[in-house]
Amino acid sequence: MIYAFNGVAERQELGEFLKNEAAHCNEPWLCTGDFNTVLKLVERQGGNNTEIEREQFQECISLCCMEDIQVTGALFTWSNKKEPLDMVYSRLDRVMGNFEWMEEFGGYTAHFHPEGLFDHCPCTIADRKMGINGRRNFKYFNMWGQSDLFKECVRNVWQYRRRAKKMFQVVKILKELKPILKQLNKTCFSDIENSSKITGVLLESIQKELIDKPRDMELMQHEHVVAQELKGL
Repeated sequence: MIYAFNGVAERQELGEFLKNEAAHCNEPWLCTGDFNTVLKLVERQGGNNTEIEREQFQECISLCCMEDIQVTGALFTWSNKKEPLDMVYSRLDRVMGNFEWMEEFGGYTAHFHPEGLFDHCPCTIADRKMGINGRRNFKYFNMWGQSDLFKECVRNVWQYRRRAKKMFQVVKILKELKPILKQLNKTCFSDIENSSKITGVLLESIQKELIDKPRDMELMQHEHVVAQELKGL
């Protein structure tokens, strides 16, 4: 997992580390994360990126014998979340494997999802032959904390003593709170989760459309407005 510094000089230390590791690695190796630079001019829209930065990055991954695995989804994986006229998009995040990885795990794909309210796109790496499914996550809303009923619900569940290790007690408390807070949400907040979900779906659809039309100012403005609305929920 990689997180590279913003500065060119600071990134050189990471490059030397990767080249040293690659020289001693004969096993499948996957390198993924935020590299804070791009390989090609087309991977950046707005802002500055020097030719020296791109050349240093290309030299590093070439000496490491790495290349991008198959990618789907967003081309630009980061944005500065500014107003549309000051917006910068870049492909800062990558998933790269060495020759041994490609030979053994060539069926894996990296998919970059719409970023939502984050500045980076989340990424999932999965075998194309396998389906992805799972339970729906519980979501906490900051607005709940403004209600005295919320504090009372938490206090009532928290004060009940349980015979177990401390960490297990916390897990039990959170599990017991889940249905109580869901009911509080529906009763006192007009089911804010559904409002958030609808707005989130709209934001995702706009961001997916921006993948094909990254220079569409009207879409960028619409994304900014919907993102601000979602932050307020």
